[in-house]
Amino acid sequence: MVTDKRSSAQDPEPSAEIARLRGELNRTKLAAEELESTYLEALADSERQLSEARRVNIALRSEPGYVVLLKFRRFRDKLAPPGGLRGRFVALAERGFVQLITLGPGSFFKRLLQPWRWARKEAPAEAEEREEEEDDPRIRPSPDVGDINQQYRVWQELHPILPSDIIRMRRESRAFAYRPKISIVMPTYNSKPEWLDAAINSVRDQYYDNWELCIADDCSPNSSVRAQIERRAEGDDRIKVTCLTKNQGIAGASNAALSMASGEFVAFLDHDDELKPYALYEVVKLLNQQPDLDYIYSDEDKRDFAGHLAEPFFKPDWSPDFLRSVNYVCHLSVYRRSLVEALGGLRSECDFSQDYDLVLRVSERTKRIAHIPVPLYTWRMAEGSAAEEENAKPQATDASKKALSDHLQRTKQPGRVEDGLWPGTFTVRYEIKGSPLVSIIIPTKDKVSLLRDCVESVRLRSDYQNFEVIIVDNGSVEAETKAYFDRVTSQDKRVRVMAAPGPFNFSVLNNDAVRKESHGEHLLFLNNDTEVMRKDWLNAMVEHSQRPEVGAVGARLLYKDGRVQHAGVLLGLGGVAGHAFQFQDGEDPGYQARNLVTQNYSAVTAACMMMRRDVFDEVGGFNERDLTVAFGDVDLCIRIREKGYLIVWTPYAELHHYESASRGYEDSPEKIERFQREINYMKRRWGPVLHNDPFYNPNLTRAYHDFRIDTTPPQKDQERIRR
Repeated sequence: MVTDKRSSAQDPEPSAEIARLRGELNRTKLAAEELESTYLEALADSERQLSEARRVNIALRSEPGYVVLLKFRRFRDKLAPPGGLRGRFVALAERGFVQLITLGPGSFFKRLLQPWRWARKEAPAEAEEREEEEDDPRIRPSPDVGDINQQYRVWQELHPILPSDIIRMRRESRAFAYRPKISIVMPTYNSKPEWLDAAINSVRDQYYDNWELCIADDCSPNSSVRAQIERRAEGDDRIKVTCLTKNQGIAGASNAALSMASGEFVAFLDHDDELKPYALYEVVKLLNQQPDLDYIYSDEDKRDFAGHLAEPFFKPDWSPDFLRSVNYVCHLSVYRRSLVEALGGLRSECDFSQDYDLVLRVSERTKRIAHIPVPLYTWRMAEGSAAEEENAKPQATDASKKALSDHLQRTKQPGRVEDGLWPGTFTVRYEIKGSPLVSIIIPTKDKVSLLRDCVESVRLRSDYQNFEVIIVDNGSVEAETKAYFDRVTSQDKRVRVMAAPGPFNFSVLNNDAVRKESHGEHLLFLNNDTEVMRKDWLNAMVEHSQRPEVGAVGARLLYKDGRVQHAGVLLGLGGVAGHAFQFQDGEDPGYQARNLVTQNYSAVTAACMMMRRDVFDEVGGFNERDLTVAFGDVDLCIRIREKGYLIVWTPYAELHHYESASRGYEDSPEKIERFQREINYMKRRWGPVLHNDPFYNPNLTRAYHDFRIDTTPPQKDQERIRR
């Protein structure tokens, strides 16, 4: 360690202050030794996980003493090579000393209580690779990086698994009041030995110990697979093995493994994938909170060709319309075994999409479904695997369509399954029952060129023809506007103008139009600065609005240059709510193709929003008193969700939106004051809701529109999310 020789030379006799500091240092050494003892107790269990970790130490890089530590590291590594016991102890002592002289005793002892700040986060090999970069203390990993894998590396650093966490999870696992057995079902076929070993090890390394592993080999031509499985089962009666004499396919082999299961719950593991060591702990922890759950799924990630964790999928909570667009739940999936057996297990006719078929069938039997927003499952990216490429197994597409079509038939929802806008995705086009009238309500004030483009696009570009247009005139004064009103109402009897003078109040204008002028079974609220792009836009909205479980439907809105203006609303974004994927290229599929698939959101914009009249009446329409301009649509959607309805966003209703072109932006003091009042109301009325959007994910940022991973350090009082 570097000491200041000048200070020693000038003051050879220790002063009272130095003596005090030495006493504190001795106490610090004792605390460090206790901390080291805690680490060593858990290292036997965590060595494999820690050796594989490749992450950037964000917290350490931000410390003032980092440069001093870096210079000494090279000298220290020669005396005490990293990885050994001596190296670990010296590294811990070095960190303690540097932080002590940098922060002072008070701050140092506070930091001592935060052990993750002391843990070494870099693998030894990576330290050498980063040596040149680390010489420049100005270099900092950016939280705004666009690359998902770089974001994920930062996220892992911010949410590490520490030895103390491992001890705690093992202790809690033994103390759970409810300790159900979980049977892990794993079919094998010509498995690569090293991958199969990794899969089995990932089960044996679980912190929760009440499990069994049921392996069914699907008559592998390679006889060494059977030998390897049987060898791994020796000495551990929790591992059950059966070897089929005839190849039965993925579903058949999985059912054979399932037949050996005795657990209350079953989880599915592919023979070349891995479970995180805390996977079953997280599942059982949730079951202790909600013991009646029938199905649990988690987030997931992948292991790339170099062995690094990559491409995490941070999922929304249960989203039935998203599921009908793509099998987003996938792994890890844990089911109540009695339910799976009642359904007859997996279906061979859906091989390659047997998991998708199973979750669709399970969702028809139960609503007791929960999501764990932590990656608990790791796919292995291998040549030709589904994890490496969406279309690696074309037969999976056909099997998925069959699973989805059968699901529609069983649930008596007439419709057809088509390929989606992005490879590997689908769309369900529901059959419209009859031809219900749609009341299209368009508030406006002058700016007739915008209104004309909007109304004419509705009249001339709509395949669905049973609609009425109610233009709500909020005090137009221009002669050209009046002339257009006369002309369009005389040309098309479906178009009417309702006079609504007075101050602009978006909520009042729409509520009055519904109550005084509309006759439709379905209501469509539409901005006057929109323009229809797809002729089937109304069909795409009516087909969802007619569904009894749906409360509101939103459209895909693009700026004139093709960038996204609206693709669903994310609660909490920017403090209250914001539009998903705003300003991104409209052709970009976005995070997990969510810019191009039908799905559920907590809210959609009333720039183009449809709902049934009975739903509108049930929730009392727009809030006229507190939300005169902004957030009225978000508030309405949240109230609709409170009644138990779904909000659906569909990319098949597509329009251009010039966004507030007729009213301008919030630029005057009066508008800014009013906008702030509406923000305050939303935070006061919906605060907890805004911070817990079920159709987003707590690991994704609230600062951007593009679903990037949240790379801001957790707050001190915030529970750390395990990686």
